Amino acid sequence: MTKKLVALFAAVAASALLVTACGGGGAGHDVVPPTPSPPPPPGAARGTLVVDPNAPAPTTLAKSAIDSYNSDESAGPTKAGESAQCNVTVVPVEYVTITPQGDPITASMGLLVPNGGCGATHPLLSHQHGTNTNDFSGSAAGADIVKAMAKYYASHGYVVVIPDYLGYGASAGLGYHPYLLAETNAATVIDAVRAARNWVAQYGASNGVALNSQLFLDGTSEGGYVTMATQRTMERDFGSEFKLTAVAPTSGPYNLGNTMLDFLQTADTSGNSQTTPATMILVGDHHAYGDVYTAPSEVFQPPWSDTVEGLIPDANYGGDTQLRNACKLPYNLDTNTANPVGPGCASNALLQPAFVAAYMSNTPGTGGAQARAHATANSLLQSWQPVAPMTVCYGSPDPMATPNAVAAAAYFGARADVVDIQGDTSFIGAWMALHADDNGYHGNVEGPGCTAFSRYFVFDPLRI
Repeated sequence: MTKKLVALFAAVAASALLVTACGGGGAGHDVVPPTPSPPPPPGAARGTLVVDPNAPAPTTLAKSAIDSYNSDESAGPTKAGESAQCNVTVVPVEYVTITPQGDPITASMGLLVPNGGCGATHPLLSHQHGTNTNDFSGSAAGADIVKAMAKYYASHGYVVVIPDYLGYGASAGLGYHPYLLAETNAATVIDAVRAARNWVAQYGASNGVALNSQLFLDGTSEGGYVTMATQRTMERDFGSEFKLTAVAPTSGPYNLGNTMLDFLQTADTSGNSQTTPATMILVGDHHAYGDVYTAPSEVFQPPWSDTVEGLIPDANYGGDTQLRNACKLPYNLDTNTANPVGPGCASNALLQPAFVAAYMSNTPGTGGAQARAHATANSLLQSWQPVAPMTVCYGSPDPMATPNAVAAAAYFGARADVVDIQGDTSFIGAWMALHADDNGYHGNVEGPGCTAFSRYFVFDPLRI
């Protein structure tokens, strides 16, 4: 695998399917509560709705607005002549979930509800978003991810959940995002699905919305990883509560232990920076497990050790370039090579050489060994097999997603379909051929192409 691993996690600004790590998710990405969200009610069960009087009001996207987004080629492929079948109401929802330590916390999500003309009952679909260094809101009606989910799913009769993940939205007070922690992020999604069901049970009748028995999961990049982790936890721990109809993870780092090793053992080169995802992984692991470092300087070199805590997510920095230009992160992960740096910023690498050596040698009792153990433990290709149909989608021009998809194919065997969207001969293949294989492929081509494939060829044929 090459060291262009940042593209495995970060989306591109024009992406219709992934939340950008460079621009905050598009227009409308400004939904930040003016005051802290209320804490969970004492003793409230996971998935319980939390009423926030400061939450933004629901917003309705008209069919014409959804179709206008459809007409933009960058928004992703659709069937010829397809148009929105109903308006979509975007509802901000807050609910109870748990932190990595098991403590209750209020989280948030967007709930996209078909608004007339899309049938009497609806399947429920949870879509997991890609990496974001900025703040995030799944209920921001102007954001690309919301418009994309309205385009592909909600305006055709799916009720859609877009969880914000911990550290974003209502749970921003946590101060960090538990990035690529399988059980924590699965819990966030599971409780979001519970909250969606609770919302429909409480408000669905007055809004003309009812759910049928079907439940789908999909997501791209980080969201592909979280989608697969959610299926594992749902089927292992809550099989009687959740009966998944089908699951479609896209271009995720499922083989996380190997991915982290690749971060560290491939030379830094211009055009390939991994400092942002590495920071999110290591800081998130430390806050979740408490054993990666005593002080950040044990892992991160100065001056970066002074800025990594609480850095991501942050509304002030919309991506890698902004972080580097503000001298918050360097370009190089573990070698001091002459790669681009922000104006006036230090040029030394992010990680301490001693930490890298301990990680690579797995030296007992070191922070490096602890971090390596966490990456291995959070790898998803071990100790389980899916029950519900799983389709792992990727595009072979993506040099990061491809090895993870190949590893998933080898591990799951006949228990999962692994689809190279670039080789598809349907209308999606023709659409993909229009796009160059450049740095935007992961977010602008692979993500929308796989989402369209999931809708048309995986989910729709199973709908009742």
